[in-house]
Amino acid sequence: MLSLFEKDSIEYKMIMERLKICRKLQGNEIDKQKGIITKKIPEWGRWIKLKSSMTLQEIEQINIQNKIIIDKRPLWMTYLYPHKMNEYKKYNKIYENYCQSKFGYGLDVLLSKKRHKKEQEIYEKYVKYIPFLINSNGIMDKVYKYISNQIKEYKISLKKDFNFDFNIYIDKNISLNKIKLEKMEELYKEYKSFKRKTYETSDYENFEQMAAAIKNKALFNISSNINELANLAVRVCYQNNSQSEMCWSLFGEGIINNMLSNSNRKIIVPILDHMGKINFLNKNYSEKEFRINDLQTFEHGQYEVQ
Repeated sequence: MLSLFEKDSIEYKMIMERLKICRKLQGNEIDKQKGIITKKIPEWGRWIKLKSSMTLQEIEQINIQNKIIIDKRPLWMTYLYPHKMNEYKKYNKIYENYCQSKFGYGLDVLLSKKRHKKEQEIYEKYVKYIPFLINSNGIMDKVYKYISNQIKEYKISLKKDFNFDFNIYIDKNISLNKIKLEKMEELYKEYKSFKRKTYETSDYENFEQMAAAIKNKALFNISSNINELANLAVRVCYQNNSQSEMCWSLFGEGIINNMLSNSNRKIIVPILDHMGKINFLNKNYSEKEFRINDLQTFEHGQYEVQ
């Protein structure tokens, strides 16, 4: 909260004093292990209620102390805790819908434009009640803002340049069954639900247990053909612009099978060649075609090539 106040302000000086105290007491924890009695960190996080019997000086002092109580999380913690990211998104969605219906533009415009009276009122409410420090300018906040902007620009550039045809992952000899596709969509929701609850509660103890359970459900309830499951998972993930992690984590073998089938089991691999036209890390390579004869040992990463 230090960056929210001017350096010469009482609040700034009080926070600095508390930081020094915390640093000293933190160092004392080392001595505590040697049997030395140390003081506890003061409880500064409690709101102090004003009373009519207090003097003006006491009221002024308490108002300052209440002003620097930390009642909001830093915004960068939304990337540290998934449930905080959900909380942030839900809060923003409320104001996004309001801005769209009231002003005809999104929340991002409200936060960046020069605001008239009504817009300023909404902006102040947004800042006041948001459960995060959005105007803090500490070191971690600066890093967060920079990285967030870089990620946004990267995603925008991907959408502009991305023209990937996911059909290379699909076996065209297997017809699409809409009922099976709906079942795969339900498994995808279960997969996403686990990913969101990693830091909270879940029916599974770890990722491997969850992945094995969902894959078994797919094999027993949808299809015993791994290639068909790959078809369905690819459609669910790629057609809806969703994350492709699930289809590769659970049905990667089927995707590879489909790719080999589509390419007549031929692959092109760059091999070291000092006369080659492909240059990478100051070495030259040329392309060579291989035909894969045996895929039975796929899971161990072993192939027969000729």
